[in-house]
Amino acid sequence: IKGGGLLGWLKCTESTQLLLSDVKGDKAEFIGSGLLVKSVVHLEPDEYLSKFLVPSGADEDQTHDTDVETFIIGNINLAKQAVGDAARAENLNSFVYEEFLEGDVYLIAKKLFLQLVDAEPGIHVWGGEPTVRLPEKPGIGGRNQTLALAFAQYIGDIPDLHLLSAGTDGVDGNSNCAGAVVSMFTSQKAKKMGFDIEEELTKANAGVLLMATDDLVNAVSNTNVMDIVIAYKSH
Repeated sequence: IKGGGLLGWLKCTESTQLLLSDVKGDKAEFIGSGLLVKSVVHLEPDEYLSKFLVPSGADEDQTHDTDVETFIIGNINLAKQAVGDAARAENLNSFVYEEFLEGDVYLIAKKLFLQLVDAEPGIHVWGGEPTVRLPEKPGIGGRNQTLALAFAQYIGDIPDLHLLSAGTDGVDGNSNCAGAVVSMFTSQKAKKMGFDIEEELTKANAGVLLMATDDLVNAVSNTNVMDIVIAYKSH
């Protein structure tokens, strides 16, 4: 039923789909494998690839009979806006950024720190999905815990910066948590416990360190609209 295959099973002329988007750009053909979006794929003949192609179970004639109306009822932009609204309800300045966080997680951590150093006090909100390069035998953690711990290295002596990075569905990597919230005390506590932060990051083992410093965040929503990053600058 993927790639529009479900269309062939509909016995109606009009249909409405309500989508929770976990993809950049909210393209309906990629959300949930595009069950109700007719997929047109053009492939050059290739002997190797052809053996992996299987015939669609949908009736090609029927896929043209149903008019599908699509509504995005949840995505990372709505999640960010909700955070901004909650911040303003608490009389805090709110800054919601359009920028999509993607690419190397360490570069993002440094970029966010540099951006926040000169930023105004308040709540700052981003969304996206950074990338972590895993070693051959990764430890416990995920991209959000890695981002949070990498950011913590920059604020070891800065008391007015806190940062939360979490998966909106409550799952981050191979851990059982959503992510982590860090402050100046994260790196301070880690060093007192004998952790080498750089080494733990290299081992993709941020989760174990953040568990020891009691900075992990557990919150399960089961609704994935990608990752959200929230920073609080007190002054």
